[in-house]
Amino acid sequence: MSRTRVGRWWRAATACGLLLLTCAPVVAQTYLNASTPYAFIDSSTHTKIGANTAPYKFVQASGCGTTPPVIDDTLAGPIPIGFNFVYGTTTWTQLYVMTNGRVQFGNTTCGSGTQSVGPPQTYPYPYPNTSMNNTMKVFGVDLDPTNLVERPNYPSSTNRTPCTDLNNCYVSVATIGTAPSRQFVVTWKNVPEWVTSTNTSGNFDLQVILNEDGTFVYQYGDIIHGGTGTAQIGWQLSSTDFQVISFGASQEPPPNTAIKFFRPLPIAQFYFDEAAWARGLGGQVKDSGSTLLHGTALGRAQTTANGRVCRAADIPANTSASVVDAVQTGLSLNNSSLNLQGTGTIAFWYRSNLAWSGAGATDVQLMDASGPSGAWFYLSKRANGSLVFTVRDSTGTARSVTSPAQSIAANTWTHVAVTWNFNGLSGSNQDQLQVFINAATPTTASFTSSGTLNAAIGLLSFGDNPLGVADTNGSVNSANGLIDEAYVYNYVLSTAQMSTVLNLTHACQSYAIDHLEILYSGGSALTCEPVTVTLRACANAACSSLYTGGLTGAFSSTGSVTPVWDSATGYADGNAFVIPNGLSAVTKTLQLVTAGNARLGASASFPAPTGATTCNFGSPSCTLTSQAAALTLSVPAHVAETAQTLRISAGAGTACSAGWGARTRNVQLRCSYLNPASGSLPVRLNGRALNAGNNAALACDGTGQSLALTFDAAGQATLPLLYADAGQVRLDATYTGSDATADTGLTLVGATSFVAAPADFAFDQLSAGAQVAGVAFQARATARNAVGARTANFGNESSTAPLSWSVLRRQPLGAGTSDGVLTGGAVASNGLALATNLVWSEVGQMDLQVSTSNYLASGLNVVGSTGTAGALGPFRPHHLWVQAQAGCGTTFTYGGQPFASATVTARNALAITTLNYTGAFAKAVSFSDANAAVGLSFTNGSWPASQFSNGVGSATNLTPALANKESGPFASVRLRATDADGVSSAAAPSEPVLSVKSGRLALQSAVGSSSRTLDLPVRLETWSGKAWVLETGDTCTSLSSAQVALSGYANLNPSAAAWTTSVVSASLTPSNGTGLVRLAAPTPTGSAGTVAVALNLGSASTDQACLATPRPSSTGANRAWLRSRWGGAGAGIACSGAWVSDPSAKASFGAATLESQKRVHERQLY
Repeated sequence: MSRTRVGRWWRAATACGLLLLTCAPVVAQTYLNASTPYAFIDSSTHTKIGANTAPYKFVQASGCGTTPPVIDDTLAGPIPIGFNFVYGTTTWTQLYVMTNGRVQFGNTTCGSGTQSVGPPQTYPYPYPNTSMNNTMKVFGVDLDPTNLVERPNYPSSTNRTPCTDLNNCYVSVATIGTAPSRQFVVTWKNVPEWVTSTNTSGNFDLQVILNEDGTFVYQYGDIIHGGTGTAQIGWQLSSTDFQVISFGASQEPPPNTAIKFFRPLPIAQFYFDEAAWARGLGGQVKDSGSTLLHGTALGRAQTTANGRVCRAADIPANTSASVVDAVQTGLSLNNSSLNLQGTGTIAFWYRSNLAWSGAGATDVQLMDASGPSGAWFYLSKRANGSLVFTVRDSTGTARSVTSPAQSIAANTWTHVAVTWNFNGLSGSNQDQLQVFINAATPTTASFTSSGTLNAAIGLLSFGDNPLGVADTNGSVNSANGLIDEAYVYNYVLSTAQMSTVLNLTHACQSYAIDHLEILYSGGSALTCEPVTVTLRACANAACSSLYTGGLTGAFSSTGSVTPVWDSATGYADGNAFVIPNGLSAVTKTLQLVTAGNARLGASASFPAPTGATTCNFGSPSCTLTSQAAALTLSVPAHVAETAQTLRISAGAGTACSAGWGARTRNVQLRCSYLNPASGSLPVRLNGRALNAGNNAALACDGTGQSLALTFDAAGQATLPLLYADAGQVRLDATYTGSDATADTGLTLVGATSFVAAPADFAFDQLSAGAQVAGVAFQARATARNAVGARTANFGNESSTAPLSWSVLRRQPLGAGTSDGVLTGGAVASNGLALATNLVWSEVGQMDLQVSTSNYLASGLNVVGSTGTAGALGPFRPHHLWVQAQAGCGTTFTYGGQPFASATVTARNALAITTLNYTGAFAKAVSFSDANAAVGLSFTNGSWPASQFSNGVGSATNLTPALANKESGPFASVRLRATDADGVSSAAAPSEPVLSVKSGRLALQSAVGSSSRTLDLPVRLETWSGKAWVLETGDTCTSLSSAQVALSGYANLNPSAAAWTTSVVSASLTPSNGTGLVRLAAPTPTGSAGTVAVALNLGSASTDQACLATPRPSSTGANRAWLRSRWGGAGAGIACSGAWVSDPSAKASFGAATLESQKRVHERQLY
């Protein structure tokens, strides 16, 4: 496949032609790939697989190319993975490992490893191949882990494989980590490749990591070929669902790199599967993706059961510019955090109610995010059947692409997608717009632009033109059809990936409702005033469980009066209603304009109730009676224990007119509890408690109080009202005529209800002192009235008021810091909400806030916090996570040599980085060996708090220091970080285990001919615990001629030296720990004498050898940790006995050889 450069690595590309690369055939691609940090997992303790190993070994399965103990082309398995791994759409619990760089699921294909010796060498089973289904290919060459222990003299006695034994050359497997983050690791360590029947050479470090979350990683350490072939790298689920990774001119991945494979995920996905939408109510149209950019249904847009997958958005026909019938998402294309300004893809299904072209076809707007002043971004279908995608970029230029005209019949589901690519690349025609129809080859418009999407482009809508203003190729007409399964990506999908999106599906949600219930506080109404009823959806017969999935339907009525329904209520016109998804009830207002009765009913179109509608009023049930005269009471919703006014209007005629103008009448007033259905405090009117004893500490009762009301000329009276608790309360008023008032027989009644909400929330029982990010703490919230008393009825409502618990972050503030995530909480009961399960993901100081919105549909919001100074905290990390890389290659670090890198990440108990571990909330960190190795410490092992930014600190100067040069080796240094608050990596899932050795570089004297070059041996040594031994595992040390210093020329006789020599070469072979310094023959020819030779291992321009000063200039090797305690005739610290000397030796030209020396040997016997 082709590729596009993304960040530091390669990703599958979408535009092969632009890159001038060869592309594989278009196929569905389940996985995308991207670079990921290289972190080769130490496999030395993993389970090795060889010819005679247990519990797993390589065998000659059917079709294998070799027979053990030659395991060149063999198969091992089945091997348990240790957890459920989903590959494609299949869950696997075991797999097979094939020696030639493959992992296979349910596939036992083995075969030979080489197809042709070449050159170049070629390999069988290249992807795609029907024999390779359900396989992964980390490095497709003829790898050969046959070792010399299991097969001596392999492949021949004169040319043996470098794979000596299972300790240093092997294939291994292991399951590591804990759920849900376990990993299955397959490693090829130091494995060579089969080149010919007499040549097995090269060296490869490869790793496949299967992650429990379904992703997988390929890692590449050393890649040293012995043969002439090129590895194929990729994966294959089937011959039509595979990927081969191309690396351009380099052909293979560079060493010390890694690739992660993952399923492509949209940033937003709208299934339109809700049972119903309430128009204009935000959040009704759900985004099923991770960004939760929920949308709003506008106008008559509604869901329908006739979706492409499940349900769909139904957009009615609309040709008016001032009427909008659409789904407006919460996704703004100019939201920089979504990364949509440069590249993106929008894909969805569309079923038109009309044919796309021909008789009756019209222009329609399918999708629109256009902003004001011509900031176009829309997709329209023209009457000729073509699709037009238009974007005005940030330079002010309109870009457009038009598909060929389509002849698609009415009511035909068609997959439609658009992409945009403003990539900023140099050169002409590097930018593109594309239109896809049914995932076929797209129509592409290429152009040159230095811009991105216009900043004025806004919220994405489907189905209509929200602006009501159309571009030349746009329309104000609605889509007039169904739209389903809308996906938004922030990158450009290829044709293969578009095919995958076209075939996406998901399970459908089920909706079930038992019956509808109409609620009203009383069964009577006045002809001159509207009545508001509540319609509730019940999930069971007792209505103790409520249905909240969304509902559409209509009210009905029978009787002598036909209600007039208010289209501004119930989220629908006329007698129709919508119960929004997420809620269980909706209110609808009606008016009986004449005296009589109406028996109400309600039915739902979707989902249909299984039981009959019930009511809590009327006789017979559900009957609403209108009266021509009554007392009218009103009290506004208000905060508990704030002074309010009860207004009472009296009327004796059908018009509810002021029949009691300027009169005083005794009216019996009573209070009762609606929601909750009981209470403990009374309503107080004009200082009188509405109970028999006029006791402000007792509840409402059926008696109430008789109060003398003075009505004004308009027939209205007022009374001051106080209610100290929360909830919905009913007030009833009764007037009974008498002889004294000349109205014997007259009875007027009236009723109203009001809602009293808490004033705020106060807090106590807060967890004290320092807290741990990600660990539960507690707080209690108390609902209070306006004078600070607890409102004991709050939380006892029939539908408990939902509480929202949130964080008010006080410290730290600034760039990169985060509010984190607060989970947990509690509902209230008796005015109290005790939450013991609160968990904050971050570090810092914060206040808690609790709120509830629209309490009992009153429009009143209640909020309270713990203050403004940060009452909770400080919150500290749960643990520190340490990552470190060895200083010398990947295996060990010399004492005095800095680690290649060290990184410390502050994390919470869920192993998530705490971004607020910065500034004052970061702490100084010190390093130690958790295994407490004696004589080992760390230079630069104390980091200041300023080393950390947003939870992460790193350095490249952390250095293991040895108290004694002749100490060690330290094979298991467990690097531990501990901050000033005592937070450490001891609580982390793991700590890096590193190897530290004491090393030195030795230079040996040599004697040779005065007419030839002279080699001085060099040895790289480490302390074994008892002696200095040859070190063969070094991969970081080298020598050059510039690092050699020559001084102290002397003749063999006492005369002054007039001759010179020079350094021919200086080299070191780390694999065997030896090297040499080669000196040229003396000039003039035949000169004889000695010269001092030193190696400059420091960073200065002169060496620090124990030789006479001043020292000549040389280039420092920057390997001071290889200095030792060498004797000599020099002066200064280098000769003081400290371990700081550079190695030195004497080169002797023309001196007497061993053969010419005359010696007397004496042997004594005892």
